[in-house]
Amino acid sequence: MTTGNAAQQATANLPPITGTGGTAAQMAGSYSPMDPVSIVLMRTDINDTAGSLYNISLAQSSVDILPTAMIDKLHGAMDAAYGKGGWTQAQLKAGWKQAVTNSANILYTTNKKAFPDIIFENMVAANAKAGLNAGGTVNSGGGNGTSYATQKSVNLTDPSTARGLIDTALSDHLGRQANPQEQAAFLKALNVQQQDFPTMTKQTTTKSGKSSSTTSQTTGGFNASTFADEYAAGQQGAGEFQAATSLLDSFIGALGAKV
Repeated sequence: MTTGNAAQQATANLPPITGTGGTAAQMAGSYSPMDPVSIVLMRTDINDTAGSLYNISLAQSSVDILPTAMIDKLHGAMDAAYGKGGWTQAQLKAGWKQAVTNSANILYTTNKKAFPDIIFENMVAANAKAGLNAGGTVNSGGGNGTSYATQKSVNLTDPSTARGLIDTALSDHLGRQANPQEQAAFLKALNVQQQDFPTMTKQTTTKSGKSSSTTSQTTGGFNASTFADEYAAGQQGAGEFQAATSLLDSFIGALGAKV
């Protein structure tokens, strides 16, 4: 366990802001630098529940001088989110910088305590699920390990293609092509469905030394042809037309059998 003295010694180059009096929260509320978001309420000891005020630019670059117990906590969060070896020190620093910034913004706008190390844990877990690195940007690697990037795309069918789809579908189910009103209604309904079911492409890049390999997996999307067929089948008269067509086919088949 890191003691208070050890934490103070380890962060000798990260002096807290002192001399204004009052509690840390009160100090934050009364501190008025030229740039309002220039201080952060941070703890260097994982057992500290009060925290101290630090200059934000110093705190953002403090990862390398934090006590061992705090560094271990940040490393544990990265391992849990990305797996051991699946992240880089540069990504950890980017995540810590963002966590400090978020903490400072919360302190300034709400005067509430939100320690950067807690924000960091929650943030990297959420970013990992979204296919982002610890700093909240698309993973582009840097160092050995595995990085991920997720791309969302919506493919909207153009009006001309949509008219062809609904004309073919209605010809099969109603024996006629669609009128302009039906074409417009189908295009609108199709585009709504396509926006609700985007295509998601996850790219995985594994780096080892100078070599790297990348794989992609695409999921989701929407089948416009299937939707056109189902849309036409649901139109008024489609059932009757199909029944009549079946009867006619049976009649013609029976005539052919007698010849």
